[in-house]
Amino acid sequence: HGPSLEDFSEMTPLTVGSPQQIIDRYAAMRETFGDYQRQLFLIDHAGLPQKTVLEQLDILGEEVVPVLREEFAKGRPADHPLIVHLPADDYLERWAREIPPVRCNPSTRRWPKFLARHGISTSPMRPNGAG
Repeated sequence: HGPSLEDFSEMTPLTVGSPQQIIDRYAAMRETFGDYQRQLFLIDHAGLPQKTVLEQLDILGEEVVPVLREEFAKGRPADHPLIVHLPADDYLERWAREIPPVRCNPSTRRWPKFLARHGISTSPMRPNGAG
């Protein structure tokens, strides 16, 4: 018999809870680790059904990650680049003063079948990232 869920969560990065609890936990990690650039979420652990995993992905993408991005952008040192993933092209002007003529979304090159299977359009990109 191992530690309780609460004890395991305190000893490891495991975070279980509401979207706000997840936000609070990961936002606080910045105090410990500084201005880190990447966050990995494991959400298909222990054989969860695909439907549950996809629902968790939706919650993560719609409720958690946008808030964490905003929080992490605040107070970011000027010499650290800000990496922004936008849900649609019309968000681009909200984030950038100058927009280069070529934009690249590597995920649409690497995961076209996965994205298409879940109804995510990859139309802005051509095969192999051709402009």
